[in-house]
Amino acid sequence: MADAASIRVTGPGRFECETRVGPLRTLDRMEVVEWRPGRALGVRHEGLVKGTGRFALSWAGPGRTRFTWSEQLDLPWYFAPPLARFVLKQVWRRNLRTLKRLVEGPGSGR
Repeated sequence: MADAASIRVTGPGRFECETRVGPLRTLDRMEVVEWRPGRALGVRHEGLVKGTGRFALSWAGPGRTRFTWSEQLDLPWYFAPPLARFVLKQVWRRNLRTLKRLVEGPGSGR
């Protein structure tokens, strides 16, 4: 997550993530609300950004795994303009490309 500047565990199943996108910064407080090893991780955002997020893994055929990332977020008013939403979408797409490269490794052909 290129926008995650730091992560600090604050208690069982709870953490804070300092997020930076350009000049904007926020402290995202989260709680793990779902944990199924090898299957899913769900979080509730409790800071300035509120909502839920979930990473899930599912079978996608022999030797393949499907990764799904979903978020339902209530963003502060200053993230509402179309330009801010466009920037966030680009950051998240870059994060997914980075994850794909890390998981598949160089020369995977995918």
